[in-house]
Amino acid sequence: MCAAERLYAAHGLDGVSLRHIATAVGNGNNSVVQYHFGSRDGLIEAIFQYRLPRLNERRMLLVAERPPDDVRSWVECQLRALLEQSELDGSHYLGFVEVLYQHGRRDLFDLVPTECREDIARFHQRLSALLGHIEETLRTHRIARAMALIVHAAADRERARANGQPVLPFAVELNGLVDGMVGFLEAPVSPLARATLDQVGGAGVRWPMFL
Repeated sequence: MCAAERLYAAHGLDGVSLRHIATAVGNGNNSVVQYHFGSRDGLIEAIFQYRLPRLNERRMLLVAERPPDDVRSWVECQLRALLEQSELDGSHYLGFVEVLYQHGRRDLFDLVPTECREDIARFHQRLSALLGHIEETLRTHRIARAMALIVHAAADRERARANGQPVLPFAVELNGLVDGMVGFLEAPVSPLARATLDQVGGAGVRWPMFL
């Protein structure tokens, strides 16, 4: 499973077969992987089940410790949890999630365990409630984009550490990214953005929420 996470992060979903994964763990017979996980989707689900409970528990612990009452605090809870994940030796999870974004298989996020998915949805709802000055559709879009940017930043840090490259001190990385994400989320909606949303019938536009 960890070998699959590493290979998917490095080569993408289409660049890795079950046989590649079996070889990486010292067994050239891809039936071994099929026996344990059934298919690639089963393997992806197993990675989620392995990584997300700890990550989600850490995020909820940060929320409980604060508790957040502004956008900055909510964003910091998400960012800190993901950057901490990027610091773990042997973790390629953020790179793996980044690949899922890039692959365009949004349906694969349906494999996230139900409890984690519900906690993630509640987290987003609470953050959304603090952005009431922005129309709901644009608010949903901004939050989804901010979460994607956070994943990409954490994945970059994870890769750099895995390759022995220098990274910013944790606090510098964290606070700089929080500043940027808060500015992005709270920026006023321009007349042009509002007009273009009206042109496409904003009430019918929706963007998916990712972890």
